Amino acid sequence: MTTLMMLESTIRRYCPTLDQRLLEQLAEVWEWEVLEIIRITCAKVGNEKTPPIFIGLSGEMTLALAKLITYVAELVVKKHLQRLSGKPILPETEWERARSDKGREVIENTATILAERIWSKQIDGWIDSTERILEMPSHALTNIRSGPRIVLPNQDGQNPTVKNHFIPVFTNRCWTDKSRKGQIRVFLRRIDNGIRSELRSYKDWGFDKNLYRQSLEDYFSVIESKAAKVYSKLLAEEALTQPLDDHWWTVFLVTQFFRSPSFMSKHNAGMNKYFEKCGISVSHPHYRPIREIYPHLFNRNIATNSLYRMIFDCDWCVFTASSESCFLKPDNPVVILSNQQGGPPSIVYPLSEKKVFMAMHLPVDQRPVLRVKNRKLDLQATLGISLALAGHASNSLMTSVDSNTELLEGWLPRFMGRDAEPVAFDFLQLR
Repeated sequence: MTTLMMLESTIRRYCPTLDQRLLEQLAEVWEWEVLEIIRITCAKVGNEKTPPIFIGLSGEMTLALAKLITYVAELVVKKHLQRLSGKPILPETEWERARSDKGREVIENTATILAERIWSKQIDGWIDSTERILEMPSHALTNIRSGPRIVLPNQDGQNPTVKNHFIPVFTNRCWTDKSRKGQIRVFLRRIDNGIRSELRSYKDWGFDKNLYRQSLEDYFSVIESKAAKVYSKLLAEEALTQPLDDHWWTVFLVTQFFRSPSFMSKHNAGMNKYFEKCGISVSHPHYRPIREIYPHLFNRNIATNSLYRMIFDCDWCVFTASSESCFLKPDNPVVILSNQQGGPPSIVYPLSEKKVFMAMHLPVDQRPVLRVKNRKLDLQATLGISLALAGHASNSLMTSVDSNTELLEGWLPRFMGRDAEPVAFDFLQLR
């Protein structure tokens, strides 16, 4: 049942003789109010304690959120019907009231109370559960009793995943063409620093063997299943209407930033230097390879929390490439762009060959009314973003089969993998 249907049913329960058209109009107004309360409630808790990256708790989360929405819907309907008792009901007036300064103040105060008394406590419980799960082997997940059993891939410990996709397969599909049998074109750096290209299935790029523990692979699978729905909405330029859409999308981008082999390799090198300094060799019993330590990065780590806040608090845009060009996708797909004008950095993530997501700080007069703003870029801005993406590749990048292979092989040696640090970008191109 949708929130709108729930509100219509609740209003009908209290007002059985109310005109159906008027009932539907009231439900639309009050649905906006209910969802605003829920959205602000979730955001307030996130501002105080960055939500953890949940694992295996989607059933419990969904149930808790449904209960909260039901409670708020009942609260909103009863409050407004009492206020309107014996008075003429005008949907236009209700819209004006809800979006007035006073109406928004009521929404804000209600969300503050819900955040402090209900949602914050739920978050604390999920933080504790996440900490316990990350310490468990994969097969132990079936013994968790705090909520309904969530079946995760290979959670019984049998047939563990060998090919760990650090770039989810479903995201690569957006560069394929049905007539090409699901193929993409991959560009790889040769030993002599030249570039070669080859055709592959979209399933055969963006993976490494035995990269993570199985429990972490299952953990990423849960996040990907939630983010896939938001991914589809962004591609279709649909509004993010569900209260946790922006949370799951932010979590997805955070994990994409930290889960690549190149990221793990850098930290593995740093960890080995630390052990050497301490006089601990790889054969020492206290030595723990990055594969074992890595999962703890996602457990209330200051780096993941900071990136979460950086993305979540930005304005969100989906840019469409110019008709003459398209976007590339590097093996490090989440790129941090520093601002040549000296402003705060932004986050870029390619969605398809024609669309790219960007979390950025827009001027006040350009900020989107909804969560996501959609715009089309000219050729210069499209090429600027593609160059930044290419510069962030470690070993390879991919694009569609129909891309200009000769042109790319000519200029990629100069740009591919040149930027180990955040890429500087002229954001005036996007205005």
